Amino acid sequence: MLTEVKLGGVDITSKLIKWKTKKTYGYEIMSCEIEVSKAIDSIKVPDIAQAITIKRGTSSATDQFIFDGEVISIEETGYSYKIKGNDKLYDAIKKEITYSYDKNIDASAGQISAIFKDLVNTHTDLVADDTSVQATGTLDSEKLEKFVCRHEDVFAKMKQLADLVSFQFYYDPTTDLVYFEPKGFTTASTTLTVGTNVANNPKWKKDNSSLCNRVIILGATQDIETTS
Repeated sequence: MLTEVKLGGVDITSKLIKWKTKKTYGYEIMSCEIEVSKAIDSIKVPDIAQAITIKRGTSSATDQFIFDGEVISIEETGYSYKIKGNDKLYDAIKKEITYSYDKNIDASAGQISAIFKDLVNTHTDLVADDTSVQATGTLDSEKLEKFVCRHEDVFAKMKQLADLVSFQFYYDPTTDLVYFEPKGFTTASTTLTVGTNVANNPKWKKDNSSLCNRVIILGATQDIETTS
């Protein structure tokens, strides 16, 4: 697998020791950890808030955009730097909002998805549009009369909206958009085929040690008399 890692816009792949990312669909910000040789100092000295991008692929190192974010911590060892980063959704934590959305005044008209989109586009440096935000209900019972944001970080208010409709949200580095959609939503249509887009044979593990059958029989009582 080919890889391209950039730090502050500079390709540092030649100094890379290892990297990994962690992504869960829900409300979590995607994180990454990269370790680079101290020889990186000759091309780019690591620093907080520098941009991090990670790409990988089979035909080229840039086939798939894996991560786009910034450095949040640096640990220096005797021979390397261990760098941790958060993706661009981290910007929503750094931004604060004080505003009250009113169904009868604001353009969002109380629609939860419209409020979410405005939070992203107006109060962060991120972008969300109609292609990335799934519309929520427009009935009066599905709207919010007011949505008050009082000196809170934008991420917390995004999470609150998602909780109300059981949605998930995340940032996609490929499109550079923030997504807001029902939990479990997917548009993937690719079929996974061993030998084609799955390189190794799958390993199957079956475990029925915790399985059991349980039967409950309900019936009427019967009185029995024994005479001796």
